[in-house]
Amino acid sequence: ALVRRAEREARRWDARQMRLWTDTRFTDAHRLYRRLGYTATGRRRDLYDLSATTEIEFWRPLPPLNELPTAAGT
Repeated sequence: ALVRRAEREARRWDARQMRLWTDTRFTDAHRLYRRLGYTATGRRRDLYDLSATTEIEFWRPLPPLNELPTAAGT
């Protein structure tokens, strides 16, 4: 629901795409993003933080606002 809400808000601001970065260890989240139409771009970045976080980027083009599903998926 949160991802869909963010997509709708981005589209209201005329965004044509969404990009997100996620920790490489969040494999459940990666499956969710793929189910929601996101594609891994192959880009990675190290955050050099105490957890030694490496993130990967996901991307999705946004359809027109009236074609985006609601948070409930309808």
